Amino acid sequence: MDDALSASTYMLLLRTCNQNKFLQGSRQICTHALQHKPKFPEFLGNYLVISLAKCGAIEEACSIFQALPSRTVYSWTAIISAHAFGGYAKKALDMQKSMVEDGVNLSSHTYVSLIKACGIIEDLQKGRELHAETRMRGFASDIYVNSTLISMYGKCGDIAEAESVFVELDQRNVISWNAMLSAYAKQAKGREGLQCYRQMQEEGMSSDQHTFLFALHACSSLIDQEKGFSTERQPSRLMSVEIVQSLYADAQRKGFTSDVFVGSTFVRVFGKCGAITEAEHAFQSLSQCNVVSWTAILATYVEHEIATNALHVYRQMHVEGLNPDGLAAIGALQACISLAEKKEPLLSKKPNKLVALEIGQAVGADACGNNATTDVLLGTALLTMFGKCGAILEAEHTFVTMSERSYVSWNALLSVYVDQGHLEKTLHLFWQMQMEGMHPDQHAFVSALQAVCSLADYEDIEGWPNKTMLLRIGYGLHSDARKKGISSDVFVGNTLVSMYGKCGVIAEAEQAFLAMPFHNVVSWTAILSAYLEQGQGAKVLKLYLQMLEESIRPDNLALVIVLQACGILAGKEVPVNEKGEKTMALEIGRALHYDLRTFMLEFDNFVCTALLNLYGKCGAMIEAENVFMSFVSLDVVSWSAMLSAYVDQNCGEKALLLYRQMLQEGLQVDAVTSVVVLQACSALAESERTLVIARNTRKTAALEIGRAVHADAYKKQFAYDLAVGNTIINMYGNCGVLSEAEHVFGVLNIRNIVTWNAMIAAYAEQGEDEQALMLFKEMHKHCITADEVTLIFALKASCSMGCLDVCHCLYFDIICAGRETSSLSASLIHAYGRCASLKDATSFLNELSEFHLGSWNACITSYAGEGDCTSSLFLLEEMKLMGIKPDGLTFISVISACSHTGIVVEGAECFMSMSCAFRIVPEGKHYGSIVDLFARAGDFSRVNSLLKSMPMPSDESVWLCLLGACHTHYNVELAKYAFDHALMVQPKHAAAYVALSNVYAYAGIQDAICGPKGTN
Repeated sequence: MDDALSASTYMLLLRTCNQNKFLQGSRQICTHALQHKPKFPEFLGNYLVISLAKCGAIEEACSIFQALPSRTVYSWTAIISAHAFGGYAKKALDMQKSMVEDGVNLSSHTYVSLIKACGIIEDLQKGRELHAETRMRGFASDIYVNSTLISMYGKCGDIAEAESVFVELDQRNVISWNAMLSAYAKQAKGREGLQCYRQMQEEGMSSDQHTFLFALHACSSLIDQEKGFSTERQPSRLMSVEIVQSLYADAQRKGFTSDVFVGSTFVRVFGKCGAITEAEHAFQSLSQCNVVSWTAILATYVEHEIATNALHVYRQMHVEGLNPDGLAAIGALQACISLAEKKEPLLSKKPNKLVALEIGQAVGADACGNNATTDVLLGTALLTMFGKCGAILEAEHTFVTMSERSYVSWNALLSVYVDQGHLEKTLHLFWQMQMEGMHPDQHAFVSALQAVCSLADYEDIEGWPNKTMLLRIGYGLHSDARKKGISSDVFVGNTLVSMYGKCGVIAEAEQAFLAMPFHNVVSWTAILSAYLEQGQGAKVLKLYLQMLEESIRPDNLALVIVLQACGILAGKEVPVNEKGEKTMALEIGRALHYDLRTFMLEFDNFVCTALLNLYGKCGAMIEAENVFMSFVSLDVVSWSAMLSAYVDQNCGEKALLLYRQMLQEGLQVDAVTSVVVLQACSALAESERTLVIARNTRKTAALEIGRAVHADAYKKQFAYDLAVGNTIINMYGNCGVLSEAEHVFGVLNIRNIVTWNAMIAAYAEQGEDEQALMLFKEMHKHCITADEVTLIFALKASCSMGCLDVCHCLYFDIICAGRETSSLSASLIHAYGRCASLKDATSFLNELSEFHLGSWNACITSYAGEGDCTSSLFLLEEMKLMGIKPDGLTFISVISACSHTGIVVEGAECFMSMSCAFRIVPEGKHYGSIVDLFARAGDFSRVNSLLKSMPMPSDESVWLCLLGACHTHYNVELAKYAFDHALMVQPKHAAAYVALSNVYAYAGIQDAICGPKGTN
C-alpha cells in the first residue's frame, strides 16, 4: 500500500488496532502515516502520539508531539504515560510543568500516570504533592486516582497513608482492593495482606486473577518471615498450608486455578510452605503448562533439595518441546549443586559430584545455545555449580569469560574458593576485587574472614602463615568493614567472632560479640566455638545457660559445641571409680541429654554423635552404647564415634571387634574411622596381656590390623591425609616398627607439630633417645615451634640418656616460651632427677610461680630414686605446710623411699595418714609398697596381716615385691605362696619364675623349677 490514506481512514485503522491491542499493527499504520502524510490534521497528530506511545515508540511519539501546533490533554497524557512506563519516570514528572505552561489542564488520567511515575521511582514527596493537587482539582473521589495513590504509597513504603486513602474511599472496586493488597505485598506485610483479602471476601467483593496473585504474594512474604523466626516462635507448618489451601479453594471456585500465572504462583507458594503434594496437584491442574509453570515446580523441588525430581522436570521441559529460560536453567544448576552435596549415590553408581558436574555442563551448554549465558545470575549459578563439584578450573574459566560481573559473581567465586579450601586464593581475589574498583559488600567480607578462620587451622603446618600474620589480616579486614559501616552486620559480626576465636584472641572475640546490635543463634554459636577453641569448657557452659536465659533456642551445632565443652571438663576430671566414670561431667552430660529431648534433637545424628563421644569421655560406656543403639540410621560417623568411645576408655580390643562388625555390615571406612581404628591398634599395642580375639600377642595383632588399615587408606587415597598419616606413625611407633614409622614420616607432603611429635615419641618410647633428640633439633631447623608434647618427649629422651646439658637447654626453651605448665614442670624435674641433678630439680621447683602437685611429686620421686628418704619426707611435710594436698602417687614415692632405706616406722605412718588424714583409698601399688616395706624389714607377720586385710584382689606388683623380699630373707615358704598367687594373676609372666628360682638358689634348693610350657 504505497498511496497515502485519508486522515479519517488512519484514525479508523488506529482505533481498531488499539481496541484490539494489536500494537504491531498500530505501529505499522503510524509508520505509513509518517511516510505519506508529512502534514496531517491536528486531531490525527494527537492520535498518532497516543498510538505510538502505546507501542513504546517514545522517540517517534516525541518527534510528532514536538511538531504539533497544539496539544490536547490526551496527547500530553499519552506522552507522559509513555515516559513513565518506558523507563523515564523522572522525565515524565518533569513534563507536568511543561503541560501546565502549555495551558492544558491535567485530567484524572494524567494524574494517574504521574502518580504511577512516583511509585516507579519511589518519590514519596512528589507523590504527596500530586495527592494534594488531586484534592484541589476535585479528583478526591475518583476511584482510579485513589487506587493509584494507594499503590504509589505502598511502593514508597508509606503503608499508613495507603490505608488512610483506602479507608476514605466512598466506594471500592476490585481495582482499589487489589491496590491495597499490592501495597501490603510490596512491603512484606503478609498478615495484613491476608486480613485485607478476608475483609474483601466478607464484603462480597468479587476477586480477579490479580487479587489472588497479590494475596499469594502476601502469603509468601508471611512464610518468609516465619522462616526467619527462631524455632520457638515459628507457627506450625500446617497453619501456612491451610491458608494457601483456603486461597486455592477460593480461586478454584472462580475458575482461576487453571490460569497459567495464578496456578504457577500457587505451585511456588505451596512449595514454600513445604506442601510438595499440593504443589504437584496445582501444577497438574493447569490447563496448559508454559516455561513459567514448569520453572515453578522445578524451583519447588530445588527449594526442598529434591534434586532428582528437579532434574527430571528440567529434562521433561525439553521433552515437551519447551525452551527453558534463564530461571529454569538456574534452577537446574541449583539442583546439580544440591545433588553434589549428597553423600549417597542417587542417580547412578558414579559419585554424585561427577554426575552433577556432567548434568551441570549439559545445562550450561543448553543455556549457551539459548543465548542465556550472558545473564549474570545464570553465569553465577554455573560458576557455583562448578565450584561445588570441585571443578575449580571450570569455575574460574566461567568467571573470567562472563561478559558482565556483578557483586554476586565475585562473591560466588570467593565462596567457591572457601568451600574448596583455596584459602590464599580467596584473600587474593578479595584484594583483586578492590583493585578492579568493586567495593566488597558484607558477603565478600564474610568469605575473606572465613578464609582467615580456616587458615588458622593450618597454622602449625610447614609453609602456612602463622597466627600472628593471620591476625594482622583479620585486624585489617575488621578495620575495613568498620569503615564501610558493615562491621555490625550480623553475618560479618558472627564471622569476626569466629575469626578472633580461631586466632586465639578471645578478648577481641568478646568485643566483636558485644558490638553486635543483636545476637541470633549463629552469634551465640560463634562465641561458644571461640571459647571451645581455647579449651574453656566451663565458660562455654556458662554462656550456654545465658543463651537459654535470653530465650535463644540452640540449634544442633550449638548443642554439639556445648557437649564438646563438657567433654573438655571430663578430660580434666579424675575418675571416681574402677569404671573410669567422671561424675561431675557425667551429671552435666545427662542434663544436656535432657535438653536434646526438650529441643527435639535427640534423633539428630550430628548431635547424638557428640553425645556418644561425651559419654565415652565420661567413662559411661553403658550410656554411650545406649545412644549408639538408639540411632535411627547408623552411618560411618556414628560407628566412628562408638569406636572412639572405646578407644578413650582404652578398650582397644572392643573397638577392633566393633570395627570388624562395621566391615561385615558393608560400611565404607573413611579417614576419620581409619584414625580411630589406628588409635585402637596403638592402645592394644600398649597392653601386655595376651589377646583374646587371636592367638597372638596384642602388639603383633595390633601391628597386623594397623598394617591392613594403612593399606586400605592407601588404596582409598587418604593415607597421606595429615590426621591419618600422623596416627599411622604413632601406631607403628607403639608397635615398635620404627622403620615403617620413618617411611610414613618421610613421604608425608605436609607435616604439622603433631607429625613431628609422633615421630619423636616413637623414638623415645622405643629407647632410640639419640634419634629422638636429633629429630627434635631437625624440627627447629624447619622453624616448627615445639609444643608441650614435644618438650615432654624430648625431656624423656634426655633423661634416659642422662644428658644434663640437654635438660638445661630444654629448661631454657620452656622458660622462654612461658610454658611452665604442670606436666612440663613435672617432666623437667623428673629429668633432672634421672640425671642425678637434684640441686637443679629443687631449684626449679622453688622457681615455679604456681605450685603444681605433679612437680612436687616429681621432686619427691627424684629424691626417692636416689635413696634420699629424708629429703622425700621433708618435701612431703613442706607440701602439707604450703596447703598442697598430696595424692596417691605422692605416697607411693615416699613409702617406696622408706622401703629402700629401711625406715619402717615413717613409712607405716605415711600409709596410715594417707587414708586417715587425706581420705585417699589405697590401691594395688600402695599395698605393694607397704608389703615391700615390711617384707624387706623381715616383718612377715605384718605382711600376712596386710595380705588378708586387703579390700581388693592383689595385683601382680604386690606378689613380685613379696618374692623379692623373700629372696632377701630366704623365706621359701612365703615365696612359694607369693609365686602361686602371681601365676593366678598373670600365668605367663617370666619375672615370677625368675624370682622364685633366685629364692630357691639362695636357699640351697637344687630342684629345678619348671618354667612356662615350652621353656627350658
